[in-house]
Amino acid sequence: MSADQQPRRGGPRQAENWVTLPLKESSSIAAAAYDQARQLLRLSYVPSGTYEYLDVPPPVVIRFLNASSHGRFVNWHIKPNYRARRVG
Repeated sequence: MSADQQPRRGGPRQAENWVTLPLKESSSIAAAAYDQARQLLRLSYVPSGTYEYLDVPPPVVIRFLNASSHGRFVNWHIKPNYRARRVG
């Protein structure tokens, strides 16, 4: 079996569908995006890089957007409860 005939591991990949999220002014978060189909929250931190948080449901993202402090919400509600991977 040639390399192009090999089955993909983990099944078919879902297409990426990132939506840029509007942020209030934040000293720790430079940008945010969400892929609802894959429930991935992508956050770019000042200056430490970009991370994707896995399996974040839409209601949590709405609470994040409405939080008085995005950084505090991430530290209290996202980081302790959702796995992350560095992507940039």
